[in-house]
Amino acid sequence: MKKKPGSAPLPSPVPPAPARDAGPVGVALLIIAVVTIAVYATSVRNELTNWDDDRYVLQNPLLGDLSATTLSKTFSTYFQGNYHPLTLLSLDIDYALSGRNPLAYHIVNLLLHLGNTLLVFLLLLILTRERRIAFVAALLFGVHTLHVESVAWASERKDLLYAAFFLGGLICYSNYCLRNRGALYGLSIMLFFLSLLSKGQAAAMPLSVMAIDWLLRKKPFSRKSLLEKIPFFALALVFGIVAIFAQRTGGAIKEVAWIYRIPVACYGYAAYILKLFLPIRLAAMYPYPFAATGAIPLSWFLSSLGLLACVGILLVRSIRKGDKLTAFGIIFFTVTIAFTLQLLPVGRAIMADRYTYIPSVGFCLVMAASYRLVAARSALKKTWFVCVGAYIALLSMLTWQRVGVWHDSFTLWTDCIAKEPAAFEAYANRALARMNVYHDDEGAIRDCSISLQFVTKNAPALTCRGVAFYDESQREGNPAVKRQLLNAAVSDLRASMNIVPDQPNERVCLGNCDLDLGNLQDALADFKALLALHPDNSMALCKIGFCFFRLNQPDSVIYYCSKAAAIDPHSALALGNLGLAYQQKADYVRAADFYEKALTIDPKIDPAYLSNFVGICLYLHDPERANRIRSSGR
Repeated sequence: MKKKPGSAPLPSPVPPAPARDAGPVGVALLIIAVVTIAVYATSVRNELTNWDDDRYVLQNPLLGDLSATTLSKTFSTYFQGNYHPLTLLSLDIDYALSGRNPLAYHIVNLLLHLGNTLLVFLLLLILTRERRIAFVAALLFGVHTLHVESVAWASERKDLLYAAFFLGGLICYSNYCLRNRGALYGLSIMLFFLSLLSKGQAAAMPLSVMAIDWLLRKKPFSRKSLLEKIPFFALALVFGIVAIFAQRTGGAIKEVAWIYRIPVACYGYAAYILKLFLPIRLAAMYPYPFAATGAIPLSWFLSSLGLLACVGILLVRSIRKGDKLTAFGIIFFTVTIAFTLQLLPVGRAIMADRYTYIPSVGFCLVMAASYRLVAARSALKKTWFVCVGAYIALLSMLTWQRVGVWHDSFTLWTDCIAKEPAAFEAYANRALARMNVYHDDEGAIRDCSISLQFVTKNAPALTCRGVAFYDESQREGNPAVKRQLLNAAVSDLRASMNIVPDQPNERVCLGNCDLDLGNLQDALADFKALLALHPDNSMALCKIGFCFFRLNQPDSVIYYCSKAAAIDPHSALALGNLGLAYQQKADYVRAADFYEKALTIDPKIDPAYLSNFVGICLYLHDPERANRIRSSGR
C-alpha cells in the first residue's frame, strides 16, 4: 500500500561534492591568506589614532587589570555608548601583554581579519558547493577596501570579533541545515551570543539564518524551522534593547524627523552598494548631506531610488530564473546592512565603511556567482577571469593605499577633510594631532576655528582651541598679547564646560588660565568645580591648595594638599605645595622636608621648589643637603 505524500519525514539533504576542477581547498586557503596578509601588511606599522583609540586603549580604566572586579565591571557597564564586554576583554588581554604598543593591537586585528576571510570561504563553500565561487568571493572579501577601517583602526576590534563569532555561527547553522545535528544548532546559538557580546550589529543574525533556510531547505518556513528561530530572535531582542539604552547613555541617538529617515536609509543602502562596487573617495566620516541646509538633496534621493529599483529587479529576476545564490547574496546584504541605515539615527554620520564588514559577504557572493552566467562559454569564461583578476588587483591597490591613510591621526583627518570638507569633527580631531604630536598650536587654532564655523556649540573644538591658546600664552613674551591669549583660552574653555562639564584635564587648564590672569577666586571656583565632579582628584586638591597659598592661607593649603598626598603619596606637586605652606608659616624644618620629598620624586618639578629648598637649607646652615639634592636631580 502506498504511503500518502508527507506521511514520512524526508531525509536531510546531502550536499554534492564540490567541483573537482576548482583545485584543493588547502591551496585556495593558502592563496587567500597570502594575498590578504600582503595587502594589509603595512597596517602593523600604523600608530594609534585620536579617534577612540585614546578612549579604548590609552585612557581606558578597564584595561591593565584582569582581576575579578575589573572583569565584573567590564560585563556590567556600558562603555562609550556600547555594550561589548568581549571586545573590551580582548583589548585588555592585548594591554596586559604589550601595554600601549600599537604593534600588538594591529597584529591581532590583521589576524582576526585573516581568520574571518577564511571563515567566509568555508561558509560560502558550504552554501554554494562550488569552490571557485567561494574562492573568488572570499578573496574579494579579504582585499576589499571598505574593510580597511575595521582592520587598520585598533578600536574597531569589535567589528572583527563579532564577525568571527557571527561567521562561525552561520557555518554551524548551515551544517545543521544539511546534517540535522542538534549539537551544531546549539553551537550556532552559543556563537551568536558571543557575537552579540562583541558588537550589537550581530543582531542581524536571526534574519541571516532565515535566509540560509531559504537557500538550503526545501521547507524553509515550516513550523519546525520557525520555532528554531525563537532563541535567535529572543537574544536579538534583548541585546537590541541593551544597545539602544547604551547608545542613549552615550548621547549617540539623535533626533531626526521621520520625514528624513526613509530617504536617508535609501541613500545609505544605495551608497553602500556603490562604494562596495567601486571604493573610491572613502572617508572616516560621512556627514549628513542636509546637515547645513536642513533640506534633502533631491538629486541623490532620486538616484538612490533608481539604484534600489535596479537591485529589486535583479532580485526578482534571480528568483524567477532559479538563481538562488545571487538572490541569497542580495537578501543577505540587505538584512545585515538594514540595522545600520539610520532608521534609528545614531551619531552624526550618515554611513560608515565599517558597517559593511559582514554585509559585504553578500556583495562578494553576488559578484562571484556571476561566474555561472559564463560557465558554459569558454571564451566568456576567460574574459570573466581576466575581469575578476583585474578587479581584485584594483581593490588590492586601493586597500594598500587606504591602509596608509590610517597611519596616524594627522594623515587620517587630513584625508577625511579632503574628501568630506563638511565633516566638522575631522577639523577638531586634526587640531588635536597638530597640537599634541607636532606642537603646532597655530595650526590647531585654525582647524578648530573652521570646525566652529560649522557648529558653534562644539565642545571638542572649543576645548582644543582653548588649550592651544593657553599653550601659546606660555610661550608669549609680550604681556599684553599673553593676556589676550589667556582671555581667549578662558572664553573657549568656559563655553566648552557649559556644554560638557566633566572635562577634568581641561578644567585644570581653565583654572591655570585664571591663575595666570590673577583671577584667584575664579581659579578657586574652577578647581572646586572639578573637585565636586571628582572628589578623589588629587590634582584638583593640589590646585586648590596652591590658590590658598596665593591667598596667603597656609592652613587651607595644608588641609587640601595633605588630602591630595593621602590619595597619591607620590604626588610631587602635593608635597611641594606643603613645603610652600610650611615655609609661609615659617616652619622651615618641615618645609625643607616636604621640598626634599617632592624633589626626590620629581627632580624636574617647578624650579621654584628647588630655589626655595636651597634657600631654606642655607638659612638652616645645611648647604651639603642642598648640594646633594641639586647634584642628584639637576
